[in-house]
Amino acid sequence: MILLKDISILWSLFHTLLFFILLFESRYSQKKTLRLSFYAMAPLIIVNTILLLILGNSNYLKIMILTCSLPSLIFFYFLSKYRDGRFLFTFCLADTISMEIIYITNIIEFFIPGENYLFLFFSRLFAYPALEWYVYRKIRSTYLDVQNHITKGWYTLTAISAIFYVLMTLSMSVPTMITERLEYLPAMILLFILMPVIYLHIITTLNHQKKMHELTEQDNILKLQVTNLTERMTELSVADEKFRMERHNIRHKMQTIAGMIEKKE
Repeated sequence: MILLKDISILWSLFHTLLFFILLFESRYSQKKTLRLSFYAMAPLIIVNTILLLILGNSNYLKIMILTCSLPSLIFFYFLSKYRDGRFLFTFCLADTISMEIIYITNIIEFFIPGENYLFLFFSRLFAYPALEWYVYRKIRSTYLDVQNHITKGWYTLTAISAIFYVLMTLSMSVPTMITERLEYLPAMILLFILMPVIYLHIITTLNHQKKMHELTEQDNILKLQVTNLTERMTELSVADEKFRMERHNIRHKMQTIAGMIEKKE
């Protein structure tokens, strides 16, 4: 039965990667990005799974940033289309949300009598695809579009996400696992609720900023069009006045010529 727990860990690491790729914009084609990601991430996932089995859950969580998160960050940084706060926030977003699923399932499993590897297996089996389906249908398109239009403010959002990452890790495993400090569990639950709420608010706010940016661009285009139209109307007005004066002069000349012809001059 413990094999199910190991499989659920591999499943979690794989879907952390998949969740990130859903929101990540690579500088390469999708096919090349997936191929490079497989070659780099498959060995990393295997190594981290072995470390988890050797060190145990509590000790592994203390080094996971160095053995899993940091190598992944460096690899995808070189693949990223945006090498700035947009990439860093996306990376932290995927990591923290995936970690939350791992932590929540671990805590629930603690309160179920016996070794409930079936619970860990099936809860993670359905939780990650459900999350990815929601992100793909409701968030992905908006988020990728926002990255194309909004270039400022991402480092501040990255700092918020990084704080969530550190706070969750410390609260879960330092000085001991949260299941050994149940008096802190209500605070941990509030953190689990707070983080996705703030992320949804951030994405909604970014989308509003994108729309405001688009409206500003449209307003600038309309102003330019109005300016060009005004200049054109001024030019036409000046040309019309010149034409009117020239027509008056021609009429006067024709009258003079007609008079001279009548006088046979």
